[in-house]
Amino acid sequence: MSSKTKTRLAIIGAGPSGLAAAWKLRDSDDLKITIFDKSRGVSGRAASRARHGLRLDPGANYFKTDLPEISGLIHHQLPQDDLVEIVGDINVFDAAGTISAGDPKLNAEKKWTYRNGISTVGKLLAQASGCEIRSGVRIGGIRQNPESQVWVLKDDAGEKLGYFDAVLIAIPAPQALDLLAPEDVGIAAALSPATYQQQWTFTFGYDSEKASWPGESYALINLDRGHDIAWLSRENAKPGRIPDDTLGVMAQMSPTWSLENFERTPDELAAEVNQMVAPFLVHQTAPEWKWFDSQRWKFSLPIGRVDLEKAREVESCGAYLAGDAVVGKGRVTEALQTGLDVAERIRENIVQK
Repeated sequence: MSSKTKTRLAIIGAGPSGLAAAWKLRDSDDLKITIFDKSRGVSGRAASRARHGLRLDPGANYFKTDLPEISGLIHHQLPQDDLVEIVGDINVFDAAGTISAGDPKLNAEKKWTYRNGISTVGKLLAQASGCEIRSGVRIGGIRQNPESQVWVLKDDAGEKLGYFDAVLIAIPAPQALDLLAPEDVGIAAALSPATYQQQWTFTFGYDSEKASWPGESYALINLDRGHDIAWLSRENAKPGRIPDDTLGVMAQMSPTWSLENFERTPDELAAEVNQMVAPFLVHQTAPEWKWFDSQRWKFSLPIGRVDLEKAREVESCGAYLAGDAVVGKGRVTEALQTGLDVAERIRENIVQK
């Protein structure tokens, strides 16, 4: 490779892992990075949206900085002006809705978000990485030329998007499998074990004079997986998010309930979900919402992880994997870490050759 030729890396997915990898590789002068994402914004399921004059997080709710490299990234490398701590424990409830105290050790760990939405972490990484981000682009196919070993990306209309020396796949495994060429059996074998649950998320705004949260906790989680609600949180615990005259409550539904109701409309489901939320709140009559918002996630939480041995094997042909499927659970912190980790291997394998 001549001194003027840059190694071309395509990152598919502008979620936390893909953006973390781009950020860590930002100073690699011999590397040209292009990120592709089907959404108009960045941050994947660490998503925020403007609704009812507020910023809501319909996917990931918070992140921790208990991993040393993530702590350095969040608290020292990226701007902290908008960074806020969520105060309050996460308690638990059972199938009958009975609430009890959560794990003291886990509750002692700080929970973080951003005043303007959890998606800020992706925006900050994107800005700091300085690489090209092509938003609103749907990848339709990924194929490596067997002779030149160059990767070709096409959009969903079959138009070529470019040629690349390596690709980092940082989207949900089922989506990635749909993009592969038949001959990419190694990558498919690595991705196949990672399957995902579906999930509905509803957020309600109640009049705070008519409904209140039980106690000072931040959230409630169903550990026995017997309730139709998997997670319930008081969004007022996020500084600067919800006005005092409103109680903001987010309900993330169980995988079973979500699957059974996945094709129904939000307007059909809102009243049912509200009735499930009501017993957890303090109120005189059944609470009526001032507004509600919803999000349907086809690929929510991974329930399997990629085959790590096979994933390392395909790196020899310039294909890399990152994201929550690499760790087998949906956590922003771990997804970020997979991006930082894979960036090191990309640097060693294709940048420092």
